[in-house]
Amino acid sequence: MTLLEEDGGNDITLRVKRSLLRYEQSKVDLAAVATLALPTGEHTFGGNGLSPGLGLHLQKPILSWLNLYAGAAGVYYFDDNEQGLELHDLRGMVYGGAAWKPLRWGELLFMYQVYSPLARSNSPLDDPSHYYSVTGRFFLGKHVTFEAGVVENVGVIENRNSSDVTFKFALAGHF
Repeated sequence: MTLLEEDGGNDITLRVKRSLLRYEQSKVDLAAVATLALPTGEHTFGGNGLSPGLGLHLQKPILSWLNLYAGAAGVYYFDDNEQGLELHDLRGMVYGGAAWKPLRWGELLFMYQVYSPLARSNSPLDDPSHYYSVTGRFFLGKHVTFEAGVVENVGVIENRNSSDVTFKFALAGHF
């Protein structure tokens, strides 16, 4: 099932990540993440309300070139209607994956994600959705990373405002 789509941009999402534990002291990295999606997208490419979220991310270095990671997050949608469908206003996700770093300046990230049901009814929107992704991360100096990847939907439903296959790009500054 696919919701109607038009050309245009998505909502803008602001993201802040704060380290809670560091590997050097506790043998794991733990971080809290807060997000806020702003209703800036085109019709059907975004919501009409704010969408705040919280998450926890855990990473465990196994070898110098391999990290395992997992996490969970939740988002509250102030706008829980889409094209006449009543969607869940609170939606969660869990994920797990691995980061393989064969080069000093780059790594590959492999992730599997499961999202809670999109809607209370309207099959198949009342089933969890599953995705996997492969992303390349490139270290551009000490404080900047560039990521390019692909996310694939492995179910019959799609994440809110996404297509079956999504290409993602990110440029991040680390302070």
